Amino acid sequence: MRIDKYLASLWLLSRRQAKEIFKSWKILVNNESIKDQWYLLHEWDSIQCSAEKFAYKPVVVIILHKPVGYVCSDIPEGRHKSYRDLLDDCVYKETLHVAGRLDADTTWLVLITNDGDLNHRIISPKKKMIKIYEVESEKNISDDDIKNLEAGVVLEDGYHTLPAQVQKISDKKIILSIYEWKYHQIKRMLEAIDNKVTKLHRSQIGNSMLWDLPEGKRKEITENDLFA
Repeated sequence: MRIDKYLASLWLLSRRQAKEIFKSWKILVNNESIKDQWYLLHEWDSIQCSAEKFAYKPVVVIILHKPVGYVCSDIPEGRHKSYRDLLDDCVYKETLHVAGRLDADTTWLVLITNDGDLNHRIISPKKKMIKIYEVESEKNISDDDIKNLEAGVVLEDGYHTLPAQVQKISDKKIILSIYEWKYHQIKRMLEAIDNKVTKLHRSQIGNSMLWDLPEGKRKEITENDLFA
């Protein structure tokens, strides 16, 4: 990618504004001064603009431990902050978007990337990428409820969910693993068995898990970490 186009994408600049950077800032690529805005970057080139130093990465993938109160929207919604407010020190912030969504009252794993194709592969039911949730419910979850969830339930709009995996932890807590990504799917699946979610945590997408990642913190991973 051309360096001016890349810098424009990072900082939401017009091409003209990016061109002006070359007049007013000292641009270094791999510690060599660059004056040509048409310079072609290669993966992992080291870029330095003024005092800021970072690597050129065509694909960026980040897992974020999202706290309650943050929405998976690129901009705040009402009283809720955007997940991007947790990325203020990330130079790639403006190029990133969430794969799928978590409600403001849901915590744990959010996957963020600048790769649209990867985003689609993550959320597409055809790819059958596993998403694992810890679910606490208002009512007890019976053995019949578990069988229904495992077989797939019919949502209020008539959609029949794909078969799921269920592990019972207690009368009101299960580990629910699904392979698709519908709007408010976990909450709607519990409603389909005449129950209600009281607490919801997503702990895994593909092979990526939170492990001991603190709330509000992030970790950069590779595409291989998801699919290995």
